[in-house]
Amino acid sequence: MQETKLVQVEVWNFVIGNEKQRILEQARIQGVAFIPPENEWQQWQIGTGGAENTQSNTKQPNTKQSGNNQARNEKKESSQQAITFLIPPEIGKIHSGAKTLVELSTVGGLSIARYTLN
Repeated sequence: MQETKLVQVEVWNFVIGNEKQRILEQARIQGVAFIPPENEWQQWQIGTGGAENTQSNTKQPNTKQSGNNQARNEKKESSQQAITFLIPPEIGKIHSGAKTLVELSTVGGLSIARYTLN
């Protein structure tokens, strides 16, 4: 069984023109399974956006505290990881600021939007 990871992404902007062509060609060469036939590329969008990414950082013990009073503090930092993703025509046109659920790619750097949240 293959597991996929869906993440919520806020759309920042879109890739168009020659850059869109280059990304789709590169994904096809890398063997990304969901790339549409070249004659359908015009109907698909490519978006970039940020996915919430929570990391855990551990601070070193404070050496100014004495003996057994030393403690470790964990701090969670929230940052956004940039993601480039393909948007199928059946999802419809989406706009900057929209939220989508994106399936992260295991091959290449191009992921795919599966659902819109707005």
